[in-house]
Amino acid sequence: MQISLVKIQRTYKLNSSVFKEKCFSKLQYMTTLKQILLMGILLFANCIFSQEVKIAKANEQFDKYGYINAREIYLKVVENGYRSAEIYKKLGDTYYYNSDYVNAENWYDKLLDEFPDSIETDYFYRIAQTLKSVGKYQKSDEIMNIYFSKGGGPKDIKKFENDPEYLKSLGVHPFKYVINNVAVNTRYSDFGPTYYKGKIVYSSTSREKKDFKAHNWNNMPYLDLYIADIDTDGGLSNSRLLDGDINTLFHESSPVFSKDGKTMYFTRNNFLDGKKGYDKERIIKLKIFRATLNEDKKDGEHWDDVIELPFNSPDFSCAHPALSNDGKYLFFASDMPGSYGRSDLYRVEIKKNEKGNYIYTPPVNLGPEINTKSRETFPFISENNNLYFSSDGHFGHGGLDVYVASLDSEGNLTQVSNFGPPINTKMDDFGLIISESKGSGYYTS
Repeated sequence: MQISLVKIQRTYKLNSSVFKEKCFSKLQYMTTLKQILLMGILLFANCIFSQEVKIAKANEQFDKYGYINAREIYLKVVENGYRSAEIYKKLGDTYYYNSDYVNAENWYDKLLDEFPDSIETDYFYRIAQTLKSVGKYQKSDEIMNIYFSKGGGPKDIKKFENDPEYLKSLGVHPFKYVINNVAVNTRYSDFGPTYYKGKIVYSSTSREKKDFKAHNWNNMPYLDLYIADIDTDGGLSNSRLLDGDINTLFHESSPVFSKDGKTMYFTRNNFLDGKKGYDKERIIKLKIFRATLNEDKKDGEHWDDVIELPFNSPDFSCAHPALSNDGKYLFFASDMPGSYGRSDLYRVEIKKNEKGNYIYTPPVNLGPEINTKSRETFPFISENNNLYFSSDGHFGHGGLDVYVASLDSEGNLTQVSNFGPPINTKMDDFGLIISESKGSGYYTS
């Protein structure tokens, strides 16, 4: 018994010691495990926080239209394994807003696959437009049906079909046009042509400035106004900067001239007399300016006396002016309050007071028959008093399409028609100017 008792006692002492060691080891193990887990949680939280900081910085760039800078950050975040509907949307948007529909479709496709329940109704329309622009028509129609089923509604989509007979009545025969590239094109952006004294004035990136600064919207140089000669076959040559006080360090584009050639309206960033203007978010918007031709200079024609139009604001953009044939109305694009979409077409009446000073009536929106939730832009009034404009809100051939409508004597619109192929393609087609009597014109695609 004693032996047994002793054995039991000894066994008890031994087991107690082992037990204590095991308990201590287990406690140490659990403590270490908890520390590791805590460190892992902290590292994970720190990683998430780091990604969220980067995303916040990217969103700030995105909201300021710094799509290139924002895209670089979003891509790095995705490479690090972060996924969200917001990132896929905005990555797609950075390409969509630069008309890179192939890459936009890539990220919108990921959005559809991974986050189908986190897509707002309007995004389905944007995705459908993108798919059409890359030639995926069947899938585009499927996405449009989802858009309608979610309440997008047919009222938001006006599908103005190409109407050959109506176009003929306007003096237009789109199917007979042959398209040729002009020689003044560069590897950057060249667009927004207008007629001026038998020449063409247009917008182009500042390729002559060796120390140019790229714009963070599209990573391209800022735009200036150039003038080119029209050859006998309609080609353009001898491109040079427009003389005067027009071109600055910022964007200048889409000019239009009065019939006497002495007044020019054009688009520029909110920059005048060496001073930049910002909105509440520190974004420089677009404004419309007027310039006067000075022919008294020894060096020839010189544009100066640059004046900002009174309906501009630092809080929204006004751009791409167009004049009616009689010079009575000025048409333009804007995202001012009251707009239906990203940019609408507006008009103001131009008057003169007793002192001969210009007066502009308050802007009037051209209404929902023309304007949509998307973009209506680049208006042009032809010799036949037809309004040509571009839109990606009427669900045409893809991207921006050219449309045409007749104007009555009061500047009101009649029937609207898609201009049709070959001018309109699945990509962006815009900035059309045309002489119906000559059967020729210029545009950007």
